[in-house]
Amino acid sequence: MIEEEIRRLSRREPDHSLDALEADIWNRLIAQERRKSRSARFAALQAIVLGVVFSIGAFTGRYYGAHANRTTELSVFSTDTQFSRAILVGGGAP
Repeated sequence: MIEEEIRRLSRREPDHSLDALEADIWNRLIAQERRKSRSARFAALQAIVLGVVFSIGAFTGRYYGAHANRTTELSVFSTDTQFSRAILVGGGAP
């Protein structure tokens, strides 16, 4: 069955010219390499952008994290605030 199909196909003439087959193959390979190159450059650009974003985030987190403990908060039991209950009840001055 398959042998008959192969014999029939081998007797047929090609339906299109094969003169440019090699050039078409090379053009397709070159286009494929260009796409891979563009993909690699885009991936590198994404990695650089993500690295910058994470670096900024880490710096910002450390900066605000270091200054978060220095803020004074108005709380009833805080001794750092001027009008805290602990100072007013004890009669002391800040």
